[in-house]
Amino acid sequence: MQFKQFRKRVFPTLLLRNRTFVKSVNFKNFTYVGNPLNTVQIFNAIGVDEISVLDIDAFKNGIDFKYLEQLASHSFVPLSYGGAIDDVSQASEIIKLGFEKLVFCSAVVDKKYKLIESISNKIGASSVVICLNLKKYPFSKKFGLFDFRSKKINRKISISEINQLIEMGAGEIIIQSVDKDGSWEGFDELLLDLAESWDLKVPLDIMGGVNSVDEIKKHINNPLISAVSISSLCLFQKKNQGVVISFPSDEELCS
Repeated sequence: MQFKQFRKRVFPTLLLRNRTFVKSVNFKNFTYVGNPLNTVQIFNAIGVDEISVLDIDAFKNGIDFKYLEQLASHSFVPLSYGGAIDDVSQASEIIKLGFEKLVFCSAVVDKKYKLIESISNKIGASSVVICLNLKKYPFSKKFGLFDFRSKKINRKISISEINQLIEMGAGEIIIQSVDKDGSWEGFDELLLDLAESWDLKVPLDIMGGVNSVDEIKKHINNPLISAVSISSLCLFQKKNQGVVISFPSDEELCS
């Protein structure tokens, strides 16, 4: 029997829109990349560590519970879901459908910290993930919290605010570079430096712009990074080329 080598997590993040998967560039310019049910099955066959699904239209259309149930039924690897979770009952229902983690983006922008705390108390901190979508201010090296609904920077976010989220029940933090999203340019090094300076007490994941297996290996060998999420790299042949679903093997990641 062969056992997988131990390594940090590497997983795809997939954007759900009108029951299709799409990929963005800088949180806009969406490209169709596949049928969600088929795509989830392919990633399951590959044997990815987990799959994160973010419904980018749920804030307008509401949570599509029936379709989430179908997605969960097509997956045997852990699933995460994010999109318009507004109360504890919705969170509990999604967990019951078969999702292991819930991802919160807009709730942080809107400072719904009591909601996050209540959900964490219900389902456990290990199932509560905070995704910070961070974008540089114009002509600046500083980052602000980006609201994908308005397509604008909402405000600055401080380490004290992040620690408050952790104290209120966040069990994992993802930082996503809006500027590098879909760019194939590599994760933003300035943003990485900022994140490393936070010295968080929970797992810290990065996402946005990761463009090669070598870059993934560099990040997962960083003691301050717990996981790397990829999108374009596992959905396209190369930049500006066609859709081909693939994923780095354990051998590639551990070599």
